[in-house]
Amino acid sequence: MKLKELLNHPCGFAGLFSRMEIGSAYARACLLATEMMTGCEPLRAAYRELEAYRDAVSLPENRLAVELLSQKLQSLKDIHTTLDRLGGGETLDDIEWYEVKYLGMLSIEVRVLLEKLHLAEITVVPDLEKVVQTLDPDGLHIATFYVYDSYSEELAQLRAESRRSAVFDEELFLKINALEEWIRARLSASLRGESATLREAQQILAQTDILLAKARLMLNENFSIPEFYDDGSTEYRQMFHPEVKVALAGEGKNYTLVDIAFGGRPVLIIGANMGGKTVVLKTLALCQFLCQFGFGVPAAQARVALKEEVCFCIGDHQSITEGLSSFASEMRQIDALIRLARQGSKVLALLDEPARTTNPTEGTALVRALLPILSTPQTDVLIATHYVIPFDGKHRCLKVKGLENGSMNYTLTEVNEGEVPLEALNIATQLDVDPEWIREAEKFVK
Repeated sequence: MKLKELLNHPCGFAGLFSRMEIGSAYARACLLATEMMTGCEPLRAAYRELEAYRDAVSLPENRLAVELLSQKLQSLKDIHTTLDRLGGGETLDDIEWYEVKYLGMLSIEVRVLLEKLHLAEITVVPDLEKVVQTLDPDGLHIATFYVYDSYSEELAQLRAESRRSAVFDEELFLKINALEEWIRARLSASLRGESATLREAQQILAQTDILLAKARLMLNENFSIPEFYDDGSTEYRQMFHPEVKVALAGEGKNYTLVDIAFGGRPVLIIGANMGGKTVVLKTLALCQFLCQFGFGVPAAQARVALKEEVCFCIGDHQSITEGLSSFASEMRQIDALIRLARQGSKVLALLDEPARTTNPTEGTALVRALLPILSTPQTDVLIATHYVIPFDGKHRCLKVKGLENGSMNYTLTEVNEGEVPLEALNIATQLDVDPEWIREAEKFVK
């Protein structure tokens, strides 16, 4: 799975991504093309880098160097076509040589700033001094390219002769052009072996931009670096959803931080339809993705079991293009999840109100039957539902506290009886719904 697939995912990553301070379009494209990591070793390496950048960015004395580094990285361009031509032995033109020279100069400047930030051992930028010296023979340190007179004494003489001539000399003009092209070909031959190093530098500068943006995001959003394991349980302390937290803050409301742990047994999350259950599932999906793509996670502490697949089934699954109803589309999605579980894949399954669009009797039966099927060692399943599922001890049941005094309380509490409290009537009462209607409804419930 590539990160770009999360931009349309309902977990809420798109809003977070829009707040990342990524300097260059090239680095942004590189970030979106990254693959989700499913093993501990690549994640450990990624988080060692991120932790070092976070620490460097957080120091007040580094503020100016960080800002300058960020500004420099904004000018990073994707010149892979030019580097392909150079590595292939083709002769570059002046614009392409400018691209190569600028990349070399930028690499040198970034190396200096990384040393100031004590990050040079974390991010090793290749030495491109030879490239810059070759393309800047006069040592002007200007980010332009020209076939300089110092490349050839004969060229300097011909150009001087052309400047002295009062009329256009076509023969002299052609000689100069031919000599300039010969010099470009010689430069291409001499620097052909540097194409791989230049390509490496371009990638490392993009990664520097990405790490800087991830570190700033961590600090701005109050994220933490998670612990992670190949298997075992997942646990979050003081977890929150960034988008919901921002929205509530805009209304002058506080977000209730959530503690949750799961693994080994299916978990039912129950409560009335006021958004609390869905927010919990969205947050869990977001945290899992952020962890496995090497971001900080929105929690004070996190211990995450790594997965190969994250299956998030939420909302209206109606497929217009395939002509499927919401129920049929949802059933296909859950059927695919069951196949993954039976194959032994490591899966985090998050199901929001499955079978909600069918009648309550069959809906309850479908959810109840799903629990033992997804109870596999490699599958962690959390199901939000308003159906009453008998408690048999083989699954856990958590309840979202829901609406309290006009505000959502996302705190999760353990429920052992498997009964859904009369939250719908309680919430309706808090919303000042017609009291006679509520009293009549309570009679039917009793």
